[in-house]
Amino acid sequence: MTTLLWGALPYIALALLVAGLVWRYRYDKYGWTTRSSQVYESKLLNLASPCFQRTRSPVFRATETIAPWARSLFTLQPKTRLMEGVPVLYQVHAVIGMLLIALVPYSRLVHMFSAPVQYLFRPYVVYRTRDPRQLGPRPERRGWERLGG
Repeated sequence: MTTLLWGALPYIALALLVAGLVWRYRYDKYGWTTRSSQVYESKLLNLASPCFQRTRSPVFRATETIAPWARSLFTLQPKTRLMEGVPVLYQVHAVIGMLLIALVPYSRLVHMFSAPVQYLFRPYVVYRTRDPRQLGPRPERRGWERLGG
């Protein structure tokens, strides 16, 4: 179980993130929106927030175990034994983080990868007033004429 959680799950989460982003970009490019999801998230946040506020754990030196384990993932040589002595709360936190990374492409969190880069290179939109001499004759409309002119 240790090898699965601390050796394989991080890479599975990363693979799901990359594959999901590629799939979502190819087949659902216009689904990457920033529409408000507050309605959907507020109930979940109301449940989750107090749980994290109330849980207090004893002081734990993460630099001795968690940080070296995370660095070992980047060198592609995961040292799973480093996570064996970590308190359960930190282990649960790490697993939830990896699952969240894996689920990003399949949720609304995917919009964090979309940047309006094309906006920087779009042509200018020029707004000008029209020359009244070039408009031609038109019937006067009540209520829409300029006041004082």
